[in-house]
Amino acid sequence: MKLTTFLFLLMVQVIFSGNSLAEDKYDLLRKGEAPNVDSVLVPEYAEKVPHGGLEAISKLYEGSDFPAGKVEERTRFLKAFFLTYSNQYARASINALKAQNVSSTFLADIDDVRKWYVDLMGQPPEKIEEKAEAETDRLLSVMIAKKGERKEQCLAEMEERYFNAEQASGQAKIELFAKIMFHYAQRGEHAAIQEMVRAYTSNGILPANPAKRYFWLKHAEWIGADVKAAIEQAMLDLDQATITKMDLLFSANKYPDAMEKPEGRWQVIGGPNRRWVPPYLGKE
Repeated sequence: MKLTTFLFLLMVQVIFSGNSLAEDKYDLLRKGEAPNVDSVLVPEYAEKVPHGGLEAISKLYEGSDFPAGKVEERTRFLKAFFLTYSNQYARASINALKAQNVSSTFLADIDDVRKWYVDLMGQPPEKIEEKAEAETDRLLSVMIAKKGERKEQCLAEMEERYFNAEQASGQAKIELFAKIMFHYAQRGEHAAIQEMVRAYTSNGILPANPAKRYFWLKHAEWIGADVKAAIEQAMLDLDQATITKMDLLFSANKYPDAMEKPEGRWQVIGGPNRRWVPPYLGKE
């Protein structure tokens, strides 16, 4: 059975199981019970920020330590959450939880799983596949394998597009590189995010821009890169107003333009600044 078919059937099973969505969504929040890991995949749970399952889990931290008997299921849920949703939606949910003043212990537990996820995605596709094969939980194993497949596809796409960009010249070549890097960096691809950081240095592909370099260093930090010293150095080259502006863009999952529009018109159709809106963030 193809992986996509398996995931579709799994979602159908979750949605039409005896534990109905209406009962799951509201009773869990009212009773303060942790949702089953399968509910990560239910679209209605993610039509808000933060994710409804995260809110349900947060209730279990109120007034006491997290129940020891639910630790394994909580960890499975959080892993499935990061494997399912975009970096933007994960950040938006975490920021919303912080605004609700949820338990600092819960936020630390989320961050531990986030670090597991970014470490996983920082590895080459074949290593991700090995992690999938070693995972004993069937659902997580399928999710990890799917991530490995998607990363392999993205790297192949990037390589092909970079090759095509190399055939261009002048301003068109610069715009093509910016368009490729910006697109995949928004989608959380490690290689593209690192390229965006390099692109804005003094010898980069694009005109040097300390503010945009700082912005993409923030993204690099999110995906687990050891860039603390680089961020501190970048901040020395910026005034506080610019730092605050970039921090607000990052927190709001928005992006500065990859390039300023040249005089006349873009050489590449549509220019390089198109935003990618991940699922669940296109709804106001």
